[in-house]
Amino acid sequence: MFGGQSGKSTFRSRQEKLLFSTQYNLKEFDLDTGVVKELANHSTHVYSIAYDVKGKYVYVPRILKNVIDRFPYPNDQGVNLEIVVAANNPYYVAFDSRNSHLYWTESMKIMRCDTDGSNVTTIVSISAPVSLALDPHNRVTFDGTDIQVVVNHAGLPIDIQVDFVDKRIYWMEYSTGALKSALYNGSDVKTVISTNVISNNREIDIGSDYLFYTSNNKILKIHKSAGQMPEIVHTETTQIFGLILYKHEVISQGIKVVPLLIEIYNE
Repeated sequence: MFGGQSGKSTFRSRQEKLLFSTQYNLKEFDLDTGVVKELANHSTHVYSIAYDVKGKYVYVPRILKNVIDRFPYPNDQGVNLEIVVAANNPYYVAFDSRNSHLYWTESMKIMRCDTDGSNVTTIVSISAPVSLALDPHNRVTFDGTDIQVVVNHAGLPIDIQVDFVDKRIYWMEYSTGALKSALYNGSDVKTVISTNVISNNREIDIGSDYLFYTSNNKILKIHKSAGQMPEIVHTETTQIFGLILYKHEVISQGIKVVPLLIEIYNE
């Protein structure tokens, strides 16, 4: 005799999307469906994007407007950019969700403030800072003290990312087009790929075994292992600047039916 047994079951799925900026727009690219959605029009260049995982806000620096804006994400409604803080030509942003701090690079300084733009603090004065990465996992100081040189002759790193799994630093060299990596202490420097694209490669982000990077009007994906060939993920009609990988785990419940097989013996 056959029967069945039912019960509630929890299902988990992961959504992955790329958020990126062009000259005038912020957009979303769904890696599962390939659908592109325009999020906002920012009317000026946005060279980087940061995300607050805890507060669920996207932060963007508007360099020609001298402000850093934010908007809630995910968001099915219309996006309204909210000014967080005034800054002096803000170029790159990073967010520390653990301590609810926004960091950014501007002319001759690395700065920090709270999520509402209060408590603006100069972390360090430094000549022409460009890219910025935070390492909360290893509790590296965020107060501008204990500055150390990790890698020399990096060929103008336009973006830096920290891989907490493999304990490596990745960076894109703007002046050579090379995507490189090294261990935390600067040793074991490797070239992931030499693109030979000068002054057009920009942002990178890390996703499990792959790296995403922008090159002119394209977003490409390449395996972390050196010597691999990149794959074009998305193409725009204009230059792509900022890029982040957004990951979201969806939890849903359903009814699970388990079939049963019962044998009846005649004695």
